[in-house]
Amino acid sequence: NQVSIAEAGGITPVVVALTRHCDNSSVCEAACVALWNLAVHDPNQVSIAAAGGIEPVVAALARHGDDSSVCEAACGALGILGGHAANQVSIAEAGGITPVVVALTRHCDNSSVCEAACVALWNLAVHDPNQVSIAAAGGIEPVVAALARHGDDSSVCEAACGALGILGGHAANQVSIAE
Repeated sequence: NQVSIAEAGGITPVVVALTRHCDNSSVCEAACVALWNLAVHDPNQVSIAAAGGIEPVVAALARHGDDSSVCEAACGALGILGGHAANQVSIAEAGGITPVVVALTRHCDNSSVCEAACVALWNLAVHDPNQVSIAAAGGIEPVVAALARHGDDSSVCEAACGALGILGGHAANQVSIAE
């Protein structure tokens, strides 16, 4: 269905709905979930970015940071979109790193948000300059906290360890992670 929806022109209307109804948390959640699911098909990651989908996802995350459902959906969408190299740069340029870190910190007791946020940071950190940006945004400590807090949840553990593994590739981050 991801291919069929994209071929039917379904990506742009989702981005338009997310942009037009940016104050409505229910629409933001649903649109981010739609983009998250559509982005599972790798070519759609490029199509979503080309349709201007990155900025409104970041905006939804920043605007609705108190809503764990929107945070999970937006972090999930950013995480999968961040699987494409060009999108790693675009998400950072759109200011996407800080809202992911804020969501991870604010919703530290919610394992679903923690997993989605850690996956987003993991994928974003593949782009070396983002490793520094994530650390500068205070992203290392909440990833470590998510790992400690949700040690019984294998999905959170995988996502947090993956993020820490990539972030640890930068020498300055190694000290922060160890501390």
